[in-house]
Amino acid sequence: MHSKRVLFFATDLSLGGGERVTTDIMNHLVGIGIDVVLVSINIKGSGFKLLDSRIKIIELNSKRFVSAIPSLTLVIRKIKPDTVFSSSVHANIILLLAAKISFTKCRIVVRVGSPLSVVFNKFQSIKDKVFIPILTKILYRRSDVIVAVSKGIASDLEKVIGSGKNIKVIYSPKDIDFIRGKSKEYLPDVFKKSGPTILFVGRLVEQKDIPTLIKAFEMVKEDIPGAKLVIVGDGNQDLIRGKDVYFEGVKDNPYVYMENANLMALSSKWEGLPNVVLEALVCGLPVVSTDCVSGGPREILSPDSDYNKRLNDSIENVSSGYLVPVGSINLLSKAIKMALSREDYSFDCSLFENIEVMKRYVDVL
Repeated sequence: MHSKRVLFFATDLSLGGGERVTTDIMNHLVGIGIDVVLVSINIKGSGFKLLDSRIKIIELNSKRFVSAIPSLTLVIRKIKPDTVFSSSVHANIILLLAAKISFTKCRIVVRVGSPLSVVFNKFQSIKDKVFIPILTKILYRRSDVIVAVSKGIASDLEKVIGSGKNIKVIYSPKDIDFIRGKSKEYLPDVFKKSGPTILFVGRLVEQKDIPTLIKAFEMVKEDIPGAKLVIVGDGNQDLIRGKDVYFEGVKDNPYVYMENANLMALSSKWEGLPNVVLEALVCGLPVVSTDCVSGGPREILSPDSDYNKRLNDSIENVSSGYLVPVGSINLLSKAIKMALSREDYSFDCSLFENIEVMKRYVDVL
C-alpha cells in the first residue's frame, strides 16, 4: 500500500500570502510522511528556496495558462494522486479542468484567499471578465472541498457560486516558534536611525492602496517629525514618495522588520485573511488596518465582532490596534498617531496556531 500522495499545482511560487501558506502546507505534509508533488507552470519565485528537499517538483514550462491544462492532465494521469490542491484564481480553474478531464479518481481541494466578486471586477480582458466567472461557478461546485481563508471569503464564495455546501473555513497556519525565532536574527540598518517606525509589508498593487498610506504618513509627520515609514515588498515603486519613506524591497525574512518596528499599517481596499497581520501579531507588533471588503482584518483583530460590519466614519479600538474605514487618509493618520502613543496591547494567536490549523488541512486533504 503506497503512502498518501498529494499533488499541488501552482503558477509559480512568488512569495505572496497564498504562496507562502501553500509552501508551509507542503512542508508540513511531507514532514508527516505524505508524498508531496508540486507541479508548477514555471519554477520561479523565492518560495522554491523554502521547500523541503523531499518534495518532488515538476515544471510544465507553459507559456500560457490555457496551454498548461493538457500537460497537467497528463501529469495527473501518470502520478495518480489521492488529492490535488491549488490556491489561486487561475490555478484553481486550470486544476479543476485538468483533474476532471484526466478521469483520475482523486479528491479535488481548492483554496480561495481573495473575494472573487472583487477579483472578477478587476479583470481587464473581456475573456477573463466573461469566462472566468462562468467557469468558476460551474467548476467550483464540482470540487470536493473549497477552503475559504475567512468567514468573509466563505460568504462571498457562496454568493459567487450559488452554493455553500462544500465550503470550509480554515484560517492560514502560522508556525509561531519559527516566526519568533526568525524575527531575532538581525537588526536591519533602517532601524539604526532613531524615531518611531511604521511598517508596511506587501505587494505595491492597487489592492493595497499605498497612496492613501503615504498621504496618511505625511500627516503623521506633521505631529511626529521623527517618524519613518518602511516598506517591505515588491511592485510599482513609483507609488513610493516622500521624506523618510524607505523602500527595502522583497525580503525572505520580513519578521526582523516586524520585531523592530513600532507599528504595522495596512491600507488595503480588500483582503481575504492578510498573512502579514497574522505574522505581526505573532511578533507582538500592533496593527492599524482598514476595515476592508470581506473583513479579513476584522476577523483577525476583532474576532468576536460581526465580520460583516464595516466602518464608515469612525475608528474602532481593538486589543491589538485599530480598525479604520477604507480610503480615509485623515482617520488612518489619526489611528497611527493614537497607536504610536498607546501601550496596552494584547495579542491572541490561538486561531491560527500552526499545529491546530494544519490538522484541519490534513483532514480535508
